Amino acid sequence: VDPLTETMTINWLVDSTLFASDYAFDISFNGSDLYQPSSGSALMRVAAEVAWNLSLSQDWTHLGNTSYLFGDIFDAQYTNISVLGDNITMLSILMMTSEGMPIDLAQGFLNNTTGSFLLNFTVPTTSPSDSYEFILNMDFDTLAPPGGAYFRFVDNTLPPATPVLPSTLVGIESEFVVTPERDSLIVEVNQALDFNAKISDVADMSNVTGATVEYIFDYGGANTSMGTDVSDAQGNSTLQWTATGIAPGYYDVLVIVYDDLTDGLGQGNSRRTGNASIVNLTVQVPSDIRIDSIPTVTTAGLNFNVLGQVLDADDPTRPLSTPVEMSAFWLNNPNETLVSAYRTSVNGTFNIVSQPIHPVTALSEETRYWS
Repeated sequence: VDPLTETMTINWLVDSTLFASDYAFDISFNGSDLYQPSSGSALMRVAAEVAWNLSLSQDWTHLGNTSYLFGDIFDAQYTNISVLGDNITMLSILMMTSEGMPIDLAQGFLNNTTGSFLLNFTVPTTSPSDSYEFILNMDFDTLAPPGGAYFRFVDNTLPPATPVLPSTLVGIESEFVVTPERDSLIVEVNQALDFNAKISDVADMSNVTGATVEYIFDYGGANTSMGTDVSDAQGNSTLQWTATGIAPGYYDVLVIVYDDLTDGLGQGNSRRTGNASIVNLTVQVPSDIRIDSIPTVTTAGLNFNVLGQVLDADDPTRPLSTPVEMSAFWLNNPNETLVSAYRTSVNGTFNIVSQPIHPVTALSEETRYWS
């Protein structure tokens, strides 16, 4: 019978047990009234679906440090057959951000002698701590031998679902940032004071919720814990503290968040190394003056002595820690100054030599004492 057209379409199902290889394809024509019989032969390439092993060298990697993914790629049907020979396979690692955007972190090739791979990557310094999806992208076609690739990645996901590519979770470890609201504070003894600090992630300064913050009084000295607080949804921490019985002086308060490195690998989990900041605290106390000796009668124009001591009014038994400066003047009138500046001893004792005066008033050289 004469054919109706010059072309002929043949469809058949390729045997799923075939190995990835080139197979001979033979066709013959038995002839017709006008054409003699003939035959032809060609090679047909059967590509195999791949499977893979994908592993991570370590669960968590600190910002800016390197790690690597490793594994192998092989025939999904015959798992003992690796992707070898002329099958030049390009590989890349994509990191999916929390916004769903890919970041290309590494490129490389499959070892076509062993069928294995090892891809180094550097953790971005701008990604806050979390567990991120890292995708292994396999390109069998770009550098395929003539005739096409022998292996292919077959995605069984039905549209409109997103293709399921080989992936694994990688933990990015970051650092806490502790930022006090104010670098220095002043409080009067026995009064309350609020310490405020913001806790952030160093990568993008995003808020860190649920961080335990400890406040340590007299850091480097007594190292006394003032208490702890947990940062809120805005990353803020507040501790109210009362300076009960604290001696006047300058103190360092350490605001610290310790290492938090216990979370396992999982979406939403995080690890951060600790950090701290210093707040300079000045504790003030009221002062008092004790007159030990002063003449009840004096002659105008003649010098006389006034002896006494400047005291800590909060605790008179507690000696002063620094000298204070005093002045003397007539009748509560600072314009009638008789002694403009007199420096006490370290413990506050004084011996003022002056002409006849009525009141004696102490002024603080340092703001830790006030009268």
